[in-house]
Amino acid sequence: MKRTLLWAFGALVLALGLGSCAESDVVGKAPVTTYDALIKALGPRVTWAEADQSYVLESPLGDKFLMAKDFSRDNGMASMGVADGKAPVAKMESPDLELEFDASPFIAAGLDASKLPVDEQVQYMLEDGKFMIHFDWGSTQFTAIPVPATTVQGQAIQSFEQVVSTFRDRVGYHEQFDHFGLALGDGNMLEWAKELASNDKDLVFVLNPEPLVKAGLDPAKLAGWKLSKVKVKDAGGQTSEVEKLLRPFNLP
Repeated sequence: MKRTLLWAFGALVLALGLGSCAESDVVGKAPVTTYDALIKALGPRVTWAEADQSYVLESPLGDKFLMAKDFSRDNGMASMGVADGKAPVAKMESPDLELEFDASPFIAAGLDASKLPVDEQVQYMLEDGKFMIHFDWGSTQFTAIPVPATTVQGQAIQSFEQVVSTFRDRVGYHEQFDHFGLALGDGNMLEWAKELASNDKDLVFVLNPEPLVKAGLDPAKLAGWKLSKVKVKDAGGQTSEVEKLLRPFNLP
Protein backbone atom coordinates (compact mmCIF):
# COMPACT_ATOMS: atom_id res chain seq x y z
CA MET A 1 0.00 0.00 0.00
CA LYS A 2 2.97 2.32 0.44
CA ARG A 3 6.34 1.44 -1.01
CA THR A 4 6.77 2.17 -4.71
CA LEU A 5 8.23 -0.78 -6.60
CA LEU A 6 9.86 -0.87 -10.00
CA TRP A 7 7.67 -2.28 -12.74
CA ALA A 8 10.11 -5.18 -12.76
CA PHE A 9 8.06 -6.60 -9.89
CA GLY A 10 6.57 -8.74 -12.63
CA ALA A 11 9.76 -10.78 -12.36
CA LEU A 12 7.78 -13.06 -10.12
CA VAL A 13 5.52 -13.86 -13.06
CA LEU A 14 6.79 -17.36 -13.61
CA ALA A 15 9.41 -17.72 -10.90
CA LEU A 16 7.83 -21.05 -10.06
CA GLY A 17 10.88 -23.26 -10.01
CA LEU A 18 11.75 -22.83 -6.33
CA GLY A 19 14.69 -24.92 -5.28
CA SER A 20 15.08 -25.23 -1.52
CA CYS A 21 12.75 -26.88 0.97
CA ALA A 22 12.45 -23.60 2.86
CA GLU A 23 11.33 -21.80 -0.29
CA SER A 24 8.87 -24.58 -1.03
CA ASP A 25 7.44 -24.26 2.46
CA VAL A 26 7.05 -20.50 2.02
CA VAL A 27 5.12 -21.01 -1.20
CA GLY A 28 2.94 -23.64 0.47
CA LYS A 29 1.81 -21.47 3.39
CA ALA A 30 2.39 -17.77 2.81
CA PRO A 31 0.20 -17.46 -0.30
CA VAL A 32 -2.81 -18.43 1.80
CA THR A 33 -2.16 -15.96 4.61
CA THR A 34 -1.33 -13.15 2.19
CA TYR A 35 -4.37 -13.94 0.03
CA ASP A 36 -6.43 -13.80 3.21
CA ALA A 37 -5.04 -10.32 3.88
CA LEU A 38 -5.92 -9.32 0.32
CA ILE A 39 -9.48 -10.57 0.75
CA LYS A 40 -9.86 -8.63 3.98
CA ALA A 41 -8.53 -5.50 2.28
CA LEU A 42 -11.03 -5.91 -0.55
CA GLY A 43 -13.84 -6.40 1.97
CA PRO A 44 -17.25 -6.13 0.26
CA ARG A 45 -15.59 -6.55 -3.13
CA VAL A 46 -15.29 -10.28 -2.33
CA THR A 47 -18.61 -11.93 -3.18
CA TRP A 48 -20.25 -15.19 -4.13
CA ALA A 49 -21.65 -15.56 -7.68
CA GLU A 50 -24.42 -18.15 -7.55
CA ALA A 51 -24.77 -18.41 -11.33
CA ASP A 52 -21.05 -19.11 -11.74
CA GLN A 53 -20.68 -21.10 -8.49
CA SER A 54 -17.55 -19.04 -7.93
CA TYR A 55 -15.96 -16.68 -5.43
CA VAL A 56 -15.36 -13.26 -6.95
CA LEU A 57 -12.58 -10.78 -6.19
CA GLU A 58 -13.34 -7.37 -7.67
CA SER A 59 -10.86 -4.53 -8.12
CA PRO A 60 -11.77 -0.93 -7.22
CA LEU A 61 -12.49 -0.36 -10.93
CA GLY A 62 -14.62 -3.47 -11.45
CA ASP A 63 -12.12 -5.95 -12.87
CA LYS A 64 -12.91 -9.45 -11.63
CA PHE A 65 -11.13 -12.67 -10.75
CA LEU A 66 -13.45 -15.67 -10.32
CA MET A 67 -12.49 -18.99 -8.72
CA ALA A 68 -14.94 -21.90 -8.78
CA LYS A 69 -15.52 -23.73 -5.52
CA ASP A 70 -15.39 -27.09 -7.33
CA PHE A 71 -13.39 -27.74 -10.48
CA SER A 72 -15.16 -31.06 -11.10
CA ARG A 73 -18.50 -29.38 -11.89
CA ASP A 74 -17.44 -29.01 -15.52
CA ASN A 75 -14.85 -30.86 -17.55
CA GLY A 76 -14.06 -27.64 -19.36
CA MET A 77 -12.65 -28.76 -22.68
CA ALA A 78 -13.94 -32.33 -22.42
CA SER A 79 -16.72 -31.43 -24.84
CA MET A 80 -15.87 -29.65 -28.06
CA GLY A 81 -18.28 -28.22 -30.59
CA VAL A 82 -17.89 -27.56 -34.27
CA ALA A 83 -19.77 -24.67 -35.86
CA ASP A 84 -20.15 -23.96 -39.59
CA GLY A 85 -17.24 -26.21 -40.48
CA LYS A 86 -14.81 -24.14 -38.45
CA ALA A 87 -12.23 -25.43 -35.99
CA PRO A 88 -13.53 -26.87 -32.69
CA VAL A 89 -14.81 -24.23 -30.32
CA ALA A 90 -14.23 -24.61 -26.60
CA LYS A 91 -17.28 -25.21 -24.44
CA MET A 92 -16.08 -23.74 -21.18
CA GLU A 93 -19.35 -22.39 -19.83
CA SER A 94 -18.28 -23.21 -16.27
CA PRO A 95 -14.57 -22.35 -16.11
CA ASP A 96 -12.45 -23.19 -13.10
CA LEU A 97 -11.02 -19.67 -13.02
CA GLU A 98 -11.87 -16.52 -14.92
CA LEU A 99 -10.65 -12.99 -15.51
CA GLU A 100 -13.24 -10.40 -16.49
CA PHE A 101 -12.70 -6.83 -17.67
CA ASP A 102 -14.66 -4.02 -19.27
CA ALA A 103 -14.38 -4.71 -23.01
CA SER A 104 -14.50 -1.06 -24.11
CA PRO A 105 -10.76 -0.26 -23.69
CA PHE A 106 -9.79 -3.49 -25.47
CA ILE A 107 -12.14 -2.85 -28.38
CA ALA A 108 -10.97 0.77 -28.60
CA ALA A 109 -7.38 -0.54 -28.79
CA GLY A 110 -8.28 -2.72 -31.77
CA LEU A 111 -9.08 -6.14 -30.29
CA ASP A 112 -11.05 -8.23 -32.80
CA ALA A 113 -13.16 -11.00 -31.25
CA SER A 114 -13.04 -13.07 -34.44
CA LYS A 115 -9.25 -13.30 -34.17
CA LEU A 116 -9.03 -14.44 -30.55
CA PRO A 117 -7.34 -17.84 -30.15
CA VAL A 118 -8.94 -21.14 -29.20
CA ASP A 119 -6.91 -23.16 -26.72
CA GLU A 120 -7.54 -26.41 -24.88
CA GLN A 121 -7.23 -24.87 -21.43
CA VAL A 122 -7.82 -21.17 -22.12
CA GLN A 123 -10.68 -19.40 -23.85
CA TYR A 124 -10.67 -15.70 -24.76
CA MET A 125 -13.96 -13.97 -25.54
CA LEU A 126 -15.72 -10.64 -25.97
CA GLU A 127 -19.31 -10.91 -24.81
CA ASP A 128 -21.97 -8.64 -23.29
CA GLY A 129 -19.58 -5.71 -22.98
CA LYS A 130 -16.98 -7.82 -21.20
CA PHE A 131 -13.58 -9.16 -22.17
CA MET A 132 -13.21 -12.51 -20.44
CA ILE A 133 -10.56 -15.19 -20.21
CA HIS A 134 -11.69 -18.63 -19.01
CA PHE A 135 -9.24 -21.18 -17.61
CA ASP A 136 -9.62 -24.94 -17.29
CA TRP A 137 -7.44 -26.57 -14.63
CA GLY A 138 -8.91 -30.05 -14.85
CA SER A 139 -11.67 -31.75 -12.88
CA THR A 140 -10.51 -31.75 -9.26
CA GLN A 141 -13.31 -32.13 -6.71
CA PHE A 142 -12.67 -30.15 -3.55
CA THR A 143 -14.00 -30.76 -0.04
CA ALA A 144 -17.31 -29.01 0.49
CA ILE A 145 -17.09 -25.81 2.53
CA PRO A 146 -19.86 -25.42 5.13
CA VAL A 147 -22.34 -22.71 4.19
CA PRO A 148 -23.18 -20.49 5.98
CA ALA A 149 -20.71 -21.67 8.63
CA THR A 150 -18.37 -18.85 7.63
CA THR A 151 -18.62 -15.54 5.82
CA VAL A 152 -18.22 -15.37 2.04
CA GLN A 153 -14.72 -14.02 2.62
CA GLY A 154 -13.96 -16.97 4.90
CA GLN A 155 -15.30 -19.42 2.34
CA ALA A 156 -13.22 -17.79 -0.38
CA ILE A 157 -9.98 -18.23 1.54
CA GLN A 158 -10.83 -21.85 2.42
CA SER A 159 -11.47 -22.53 -1.25
CA PHE A 160 -8.20 -20.84 -2.21
CA GLU A 161 -6.31 -22.94 0.33
CA GLN A 162 -7.56 -26.12 -1.32
CA VAL A 163 -6.52 -24.83 -4.73
CA VAL A 164 -3.00 -23.95 -3.53
CA SER A 165 -2.64 -27.34 -1.86
CA THR A 166 -3.63 -29.12 -5.06
CA PHE A 167 -1.83 -26.91 -7.59
CA ARG A 168 1.44 -25.99 -5.88
CA ASP A 169 3.21 -25.66 -9.24
CA ARG A 170 0.83 -22.84 -10.19
CA VAL A 171 1.98 -20.62 -7.32
CA GLY A 172 5.03 -18.36 -7.59
CA TYR A 173 6.93 -16.12 -5.19
CA HIS A 174 9.60 -13.51 -5.86
CA GLU A 175 11.52 -12.60 -2.73
CA GLN A 176 13.01 -9.34 -3.99
CA PHE A 177 9.62 -7.73 -4.50
CA ASP A 178 7.52 -9.72 -2.05
CA HIS A 179 4.75 -10.71 -4.45
CA PHE A 180 2.89 -13.99 -4.85
CA GLY A 181 1.11 -15.03 -8.02
CA LEU A 182 -1.11 -17.63 -9.65
CA ALA A 183 -0.11 -18.79 -13.13
CA LEU A 184 -3.60 -19.04 -14.63
CA GLY A 185 -2.64 -20.21 -18.10
CA ASP A 186 -1.21 -18.98 -21.41
CA GLY A 187 1.03 -16.47 -19.63
CA ASN A 188 -1.80 -14.76 -17.74
CA MET A 189 -1.62 -14.30 -13.97
CA LEU A 190 -3.10 -12.83 -10.85
CA GLU A 191 -0.58 -11.33 -8.42
CA TRP A 192 -0.83 -9.84 -4.93
CA ALA A 193 1.61 -8.33 -2.43
CA LYS A 194 3.01 -10.31 0.46
CA GLU A 195 2.88 -7.20 2.67
CA LEU A 196 0.02 -4.88 1.79
CA ALA A 197 1.15 -2.25 4.27
CA SER A 198 4.52 -1.73 2.59
CA ASN A 199 3.57 -2.08 -1.06
CA ASP A 200 1.77 0.19 -3.49
CA LYS A 201 0.83 -2.61 -5.88
CA ASP A 202 -1.37 -4.82 -3.73
CA LEU A 203 -3.40 -6.49 -6.49
CA VAL A 204 -2.14 -6.90 -10.05
CA PHE A 205 -3.77 -8.37 -13.15
CA VAL A 206 -1.16 -9.69 -15.59
CA LEU A 207 -2.00 -10.49 -19.21
CA ASN A 208 0.08 -12.06 -21.94
CA PRO A 209 -0.08 -9.51 -24.77
CA GLU A 210 0.96 -11.91 -27.54
CA PRO A 211 -2.43 -13.50 -28.36
CA LEU A 212 -4.17 -10.14 -27.98
CA VAL A 213 -1.74 -8.39 -30.33
CA LYS A 214 -2.32 -11.16 -32.88
CA ALA A 215 -6.03 -10.41 -32.51
CA GLY A 216 -5.49 -6.76 -33.41
CA LEU A 217 -4.78 -5.14 -30.02
CA ASP A 218 -2.41 -2.17 -29.91
CA PRO A 219 -1.02 -2.22 -26.33
CA ALA A 220 -0.04 1.44 -26.55
CA LYS A 221 -3.70 2.34 -26.98
CA LEU A 222 -5.03 0.14 -24.16
CA ALA A 223 -6.19 2.54 -21.47
CA GLY A 224 -5.53 1.55 -17.86
CA TRP A 225 -2.79 -0.97 -18.65
CA LYS A 226 1.00 -0.73 -18.88
CA LEU A 227 3.07 -2.80 -21.26
CA SER A 228 6.29 -3.71 -19.43
CA LYS A 229 9.23 -6.02 -19.85
CA VAL A 230 9.41 -8.45 -16.94
CA LYS A 231 11.80 -11.21 -15.99
CA VAL A 232 10.62 -14.81 -16.05
CA LYS A 233 12.26 -18.15 -15.31
CA ASP A 234 11.89 -21.26 -17.41
CA ALA A 235 11.80 -24.81 -16.05
CA GLY A 236 15.59 -24.89 -16.02
CA GLY A 237 15.89 -21.74 -13.95
CA GLN A 238 17.11 -19.60 -16.84
CA THR A 239 15.96 -15.97 -16.67
CA SER A 240 14.70 -14.03 -19.66
CA GLU A 241 12.61 -10.92 -20.30
CA VAL A 242 9.14 -10.98 -21.80
CA GLU A 243 6.46 -8.36 -22.27
CA LYS A 244 3.37 -8.34 -20.06
CA LEU A 245 0.33 -6.11 -19.76
CA LEU A 246 0.02 -4.99 -16.14
CA ARG A 247 -2.91 -3.48 -14.27
CA PRO A 248 -2.00 -2.78 -10.62
CA PHE A 249 -4.12 -1.52 -7.73
CA ASN A 250 -3.06 0.10 -4.48
CA LEU A 251 -5.74 -0.81 -1.96
CA PRO A 252 -6.68 1.51 0.92
